[in-house]
Amino acid sequence: EKVVKVSQPIFLYMICIGTLLMGFSTIFDSFDDEIISVSGCTIACMTNIWLFFIGHSISFSALFAKTWRINKLFYNPNMRRIQVSIYDVIYPMLIWNMLTITWLVAVTVFAPWEWRRTTQSTDSFGRTVKSQGTCYNQNEVPLVVSISLLNDISLMFAIYQLYHA
Repeated sequence: EKVVKVSQPIFLYMICIGTLLMGFSTIFDSFDDEIISVSGCTIACMTNIWLFFIGHSISFSALFAKTWRINKLFYNPNMRRIQVSIYDVIYPMLIWNMLTITWLVAVTVFAPWEWRRTTQSTDSFGRTVKSQGTCYNQNEVPLVVSISLLNDISLMFAIYQLYHA
């Protein structure tokens, strides 16, 4: 029990929850319009994105907060005993998660991913022989670049904290 307390269990739980959310996001990749409707597939596309990025944000912000707390404890300039509560390190976590949620809401409202099935080959009578269904967004590149930048910047802060830990 003492080892678990020292390991900051709230952050460990958050890392586990974030990882589970990222793992659950892959379930929605297995849906297609032969199993559920096209609108259901579109919902699955957006659910996949929400679960993955919320999970990523929770996991890495918890890792960042955990290491920041450790750094505050061990790199104390006064060399006195200090107590750093969860509330002292929660603000960067909340900011990171709120930025991710803001991005996700904006994408969901203004440029959602949609399910599209495209014909890849037909027979001599014009019947579809091979087709592929996928989540599609005409603005995919700028959207992916923007969330990647957000995640990369926050990941750099986490790596910086880990380097100093």
